[in-house]
Amino acid sequence: MELMRNKMNKIHPLSDETWNEFSSLLKHKQYPSKHKLCKLGQRATDSYFLIDGFIRVYLISENGVETNKHIYPSGSFVASFTSLILQNKSIVEIECLTECKIVEFNYADFIKLSNSRMDLCIMQRKNLEKFYVGLEKRELESVFLNSTERYLALIKRIPKIETKISQKNIALHLGITTVQLSRLKRNLRT
Repeated sequence: MELMRNKMNKIHPLSDETWNEFSSLLKHKQYPSKHKLCKLGQRATDSYFLIDGFIRVYLISENGVETNKHIYPSGSFVASFTSLILQNKSIVEIECLTECKIVEFNYADFIKLSNSRMDLCIMQRKNLEKFYVGLEKRELESVFLNSTERYLALIKRIPKIETKISQKNIALHLGITTVQLSRLKRNLRT
């Protein structure tokens, strides 16, 4: 809980009253690896704060090919944001890559509270701005960087990721095969 409050206060300070009201919405959960927090076609209702572990948000093509859209480490807010905001079916799946400790909260309740608490509203706006900037950066990396440069950016952004999640998921995130990832790593060592 302290990790979450510190993270939120770094984005924008919350009063004790706001934090107390917000914390009444929180549910602590623990999920095993491979647990789906949100499935393709499901209408999302909850947002998550990852206390410990790794989560991926991924897409599945019409022919069943998976592509990791984003990998989230501990200390991250995670959700199917488009589904929450538009109140429609999710176009992504959210899966625990490791055992995960999570704080869950209902998004509609959060929005209702943020509408009455200006500090929470400002924190949410700033968090969404930060999220958007990160998405745009990731999009630019996928367009302008080669696979080696994307790999180096990933391990810089999430140190020790290679010891925490499978090489398959790292390759899916980079948009390459595990064989290409293995070759890329071998070339970096030489």
